[in-house]
Amino acid sequence: MSKLNLNVEQLKTDLVDWMEGFWFLGECEDEDEIEVIEVRVQIFPDGSYEFHSGDPQYDTNHQGYWGYSDISPNTDNLTDVAEDMIEEALDEYEYEFESTLETR
Repeated sequence: MSKLNLNVEQLKTDLVDWMEGFWFLGECEDEDEIEVIEVRVQIFPDGSYEFHSGDPQYDTNHQGYWGYSDISPNTDNLTDVAEDMIEEALDEYEYEFESTLETR
């Protein structure tokens, strides 16, 4: 296992842009209509990444490192959400990377 080749700033920009694309992130007048959706970032060992939403049981490829969050119209700062999700995925990568080094 080698170091991850990942442009974190580009990933963060892409993730925020993707999350902003959800139709429900506009103004919501009725609190009963607020919908929460689970979003995930999947980072592969080669540094590529994909975004997923909805029920995770339908994710068909479970490789790589994952970050999770829930977003709704009340989510204040998508950049903070993206940073937390990326940090979670990179923590998973670092744990696996360090574990691999320890077994050598």
